[in-house]
Amino acid sequence: MTAHPLRLVGCGSGTAGALADALLSRPHAGRPALAGVDGRSGAGKTLLTRALDRELRRRGATTTVVHMDDLYAGWSGLVPSLPVLRDQVLKPLRAGRAGCFRQWDWHRGAPGAVTEVPASSVVLVEGVGALAAWPGAYDLRVWVQAPAEVRHRHAVARDGTDTRRHWDDWAAQEDVVLGGDRSAGPPWSVDAVVCVVGTAASRSRSGPAPTPAPDGDRG
Repeated sequence: MTAHPLRLVGCGSGTAGALADALLSRPHAGRPALAGVDGRSGAGKTLLTRALDRELRRRGATTTVVHMDDLYAGWSGLVPSLPVLRDQVLKPLRAGRAGCFRQWDWHRGAPGAVTEVPASSVVLVEGVGALAAWPGAYDLRVWVQAPAEVRHRHAVARDGTDTRRHWDDWAAQEDVVLGGDRSAGPPWSVDAVVCVVGTAASRSRSGPAPTPAPDGDRG
């Protein structure tokens, strides 16, 4: 981690505002400001990214959000998604150009349409492996954490019981990317550590979360 990373709780306006301040204060002339939001499944990455996106738009930024769920080639696709993110999305964006990737069609279980990632003023990448692909690419690196039992409850409540059979296999892939100690913090230097799920702040967020995609949201 950085010497003194921000330590924040919940995904309310205070957390989103602090992260937006940190991101927008970093120099990024000629290219988008890039933020990566990583952490294990069920930790609340999507909730946090949604709040940060709203705050950035409120401040007048044009934003694009990349969800790692769209890059995973199915339930075994975590590790193969990383070079796709690095080479087809992050490298072009760092050079001030649009990126692109072929989105996974979870309904068909096959590759879907090509998705463009415009070089808007801010690009947020969220999901397991977002930072792992290229930690140094980002202007703001955020780690979202929660105890394993809290994450599991959150994921099942969010995605439904049908996804339980995938939990162990997915967690094993996370171990490869994030390290085998599931109670440890991030394996790279980060700028902020946020606890989202299981907090009063997460339960009192304004407005309901959108209905998850049929595959569920591993974030």
